Amino acid sequence: MDCLPAASHDFWIEPKEFNIQPNFPILAELKVGEHFKGSSFPYLSNRFVSFTLTEGSNSRPITGDHGDTPAVNIRPKTMGLKVITYLATADQVTFDRWAEFVSYVEAEGLDSILESNKKRGLPLSGFSESYIRCGRWSKSVHSSHLIKTLRRARSDLIQY
Repeated sequence: MDCLPAASHDFWIEPKEFNIQPNFPILAELKVGEHFKGSSFPYLSNRFVSFTLTEGSNSRPITGDHGDTPAVNIRPKTMGLKVITYLATADQVTFDRWAEFVSYVEAEGLDSILESNKKRGLPLSGFSESYIRCGRWSKSVHSSHLIKTLRRARSDLIQY
């Protein structure tokens, strides 16, 4: 059995603000596209297996109303490292015609798959490909007092 590299469009979790403040919600969008240009997707509970915020050793589900945009709107409970993870349900794309598949793999730069599929005796039409989107975002949230203290300590070390 051949083992081929995975290729896909990018999927990422993009925060509205990169400087997360304590006591403020984390707002972030689910994005699909290429080269960090893409479309935003709303909160749809039927589209994921797992969608969580982890703070320290505690994880909790990210919840929302069907269709919420941005998909992430959650208030951290503690300071420190925050990790948002998303695991989508499996999706499928069906190629009814060989030409559709050829066009797809050529656009993705995966021309070698065409010959491999032929050698393996795979069908030339009416076949499906399954894929799953996964994403993770992490950021540390600290109080402004802690940040000022760390900056002061750093400044003192540099001057020393």
